[in-house]
Amino acid sequence: MIKSDFGKRQRGSNAPYFYTTCCSLLAASATVLVLVGCSTNPSAELPNCFTDSVSNITITADTTDSWTPVPTTARYAHRIFDYAEANNLYYGLEATENRIDVFRLDSGLVRSILLTDPEFDQPIANIMVHTADSIFLTANDPYTLLLINHHGKLITSWKLNEAPVEWDYAPNYYHSKRNFQKPILFNGLVHIAITPFDFYYHSNRADMKLFCVYNLTERKWTRLYGHTEGVYTTPDITLPDDFTLPNLVYANGSVWVSYPLSAHAYQYNTKGEFMGKKCIGGNAISKIPEPPALDADIQQETNYLISAPFYGRLSYHSKLKIFSRIVFHEIPLYGNDGKLNQFCNRNLSIQFFDQDMNPIIEKAIDNTITLLPGYFIATSDGFITASTCGGKKINEDYLTLNKRIRFNIVSTGTL
Repeated sequence: MIKSDFGKRQRGSNAPYFYTTCCSLLAASATVLVLVGCSTNPSAELPNCFTDSVSNITITADTTDSWTPVPTTARYAHRIFDYAEANNLYYGLEATENRIDVFRLDSGLVRSILLTDPEFDQPIANIMVHTADSIFLTANDPYTLLLINHHGKLITSWKLNEAPVEWDYAPNYYHSKRNFQKPILFNGLVHIAITPFDFYYHSNRADMKLFCVYNLTERKWTRLYGHTEGVYTTPDITLPDDFTLPNLVYANGSVWVSYPLSAHAYQYNTKGEFMGKKCIGGNAISKIPEPPALDADIQQETNYLISAPFYGRLSYHSKLKIFSRIVFHEIPLYGNDGKLNQFCNRNLSIQFFDQDMNPIIEKAIDNTITLLPGYFIATSDGFITASTCGGKKINEDYLTLNKRIRFNIVSTGTL
């Protein structure tokens, strides 16, 4: 039985409840999400939108580029990170020490940025490198967006307490370390994803919107947007938050929204106005297994997390002008040894889409390539990712992301 860090919420009470997963790669506490909606079918079939009509395109992966800078004077086990591709700089946040470590991936540590302003005496949830001298951080308690320069000096901050969300109770966090979705910034507008914990606080979950647009210049919220469909509106079920983490990706003037258990991508403009949706389901996931019931115990919910299939987040690769999405296949609950299976035993595949989100091809991923939820960063032509699946422990001297994957496209036509 998995032990809870905080204790499980009694059914019918007003407080959310938490559990810890047994998957070594998800070495953080996870919440159980309570979903309420209008669907009556507890399992859902997903469409396959990939065909053989684009057989003129071949995509391969090159994983020869890797590095292992191992410092001797400090420990670097970053759980929060970003990558500035133009300068080949990796930014890793050591939140417990209020320090950002900056690495040049081909040579090692460049500098450490110390966060000394009193504003940083609060939990830092995420980092987004806009430019070398404009680094955004999200923080909680109070909910804040902070802008610092490359020395760590606080330039300005925005309090985000009054998000236009109809909470039933006081919210947990707008954003947290469990939410790998970074804010997206363009033209003075920042798009922020609400964490899955906060699904619990909505009374109308079938019409729940998960993304907020904030105007940095006017210092006010301008729009709330998003869709929930399918299993996310099924009544009387629970889902692990790893299957509900919302995803935003920006490319070519549009914001695309996707979800782990959805076969669709939803298109919005930069103001958050809906423009349409595309089918992006593949052949690896034909059906979502029946989720645990609302009164399921923690072990049943954890078992679902271990075995059920789901989609990773959408990524855009600007040099190749394609989108990609990792697919995590269903696995048996128990391994050959009779013990609960491990996440790392899953088969993976990757979907590719053109600039208009039309499916190109879905390919199996070689088992030597590691792509973990939240532990890879999209680049212009591939990913920077972890080199092993659960093979390192926190506080070891290593960089969490230490391998580069590059995609190669051979085409007899055009994408």
